[in-house]
Parts: sequence; C-alpha cells; structure tokens
Amino acid sequence: MSASSTSSSTSSAASPTTETFRFEEQGYTAGCVVRESVLRDEDVVFAGIQVVERPNEHLLIRVQTKPGGTTPRQALVRSICRTKDQLENLQSAFQSALAAACQ
Repeated sequence: MSASSTSSSTSSAASPTTETFRFEEQGYTAGCVVRESVLRDEDVVFAGIQVVERPNEHLLIRVQTKPGGTTPRQALVRSICRTKDQLENLQSAFQSALAAACQ
C-alpha cells in the first residue's frame, strides 16, 4: 500500500479469527495483489476484497484464519511484507536487465 494510504480494521467479537481491514485511496489492483498473497498463507481460510468507490474510494480486505493460529492481522502483515520483497526483487532484476541491455 502506498505511503499516503491510511488503514483501519474491525474484528468480530463473535469470531476473533476474522477481521476486515480498510485502506483509503486503494483499489482493485492493490487489493487483488494482497488478496492473492494472503491466500498463500496456510493459516488463512478466506480472503476477500471489496472496493467502495463513493463517496471516497477505499479498499476492504476481509481475512479469516484457522482458530488457534495466526491472527488475521499477522497474516495480512506477513503477506504485505512478502509482496513488498517480491516487488523489490522484480525491480532489481529489471534494472539489472535494463542496464545490461543499454551497454
């Protein structure tokens, strides 16, 4: 998520394994990337996204984890960190390939 976006979350008292996270000024692209990464976590049972466009665009990501394991917040943070690392590796590989091609 961009440095300018803000986030908040709500969890259900009835289900501590489910939490919904809200990211301001984010849309489907960021949501799909994060959702796919969250779903790779073996402790995650469900991850879904919803983009609310009006009046202010924001992204909702709902995460449900297995009972007694990772919390939804931990799974989301891990997935965002994993995605950030993958994007940094992609950027580095691209820049290396571009530098080699321009010589």
